[in-house]
Amino acid sequence: AYLDSGRRNVWVASVELFQASNLTNNSNPNLLYYSPLWLRDGKLVVFVSTEKSAERSSGAVSRVWLMESDKLREIFSTTESLRLLGWSGDELLLETAEGVMKATPSDVKLVRVSLTGEHQIVTTFKGIYARSMTLSRDGKAIAFAARQNDMNDIWTATVGRGEAKRVTNNRESRLSFSSLTFSPDGRTIFFDKQDQVSTISMFENFE
Repeated sequence: AYLDSGRRNVWVASVELFQASNLTNNSNPNLLYYSPLWLRDGKLVVFVSTEKSAERSSGAVSRVWLMESDKLREIFSTTESLRLLGWSGDELLLETAEGVMKATPSDVKLVRVSLTGEHQIVTTFKGIYARSMTLSRDGKAIAFAARQNDMNDIWTATVGRGEAKRVTNNRESRLSFSSLTFSPDGRTIFFDKQDQVSTISMFENFE
């Protein structure tokens, strides 16, 4: 997404040819585009738009758009906050939460969206840090930080099952985890551990 003359659009650029094309041609300064995401074969791209409307007391409406064969179409919309995670098979995986996704723990829905627009809530996670959630490269597992019993820990879940498993055993209430990232083979999770001093760590053999 690129801001030009007060208007935000999604562009595609060729690294080899040094050329860029505007996918959205947006002229509305109140419409924001963000989170462009390629499908693995590079033929499809999805992204999110948000526009605040004075007529909607619930606030902004978030929409997920799919660009295919130079044609743009909406495949999902919600009045909740929305964050794209990535592709799980041929479906898009995303998370939604009521209100703004805050830095504090909240309840988050994990949602599957097909390319035809069909969607399904996989599960709801309680008391998690929404922006910590990350998807493995193969789209089969997620990891996130959550707070339970006044302690923060890292949890993992298989996308198809939705049941979460705690993989750390934190005993310090001030300790927090962020910046979770899977290794390419999905066997290792790297993360940032924060107390009074921030450190970068990794967790192996968490299954």
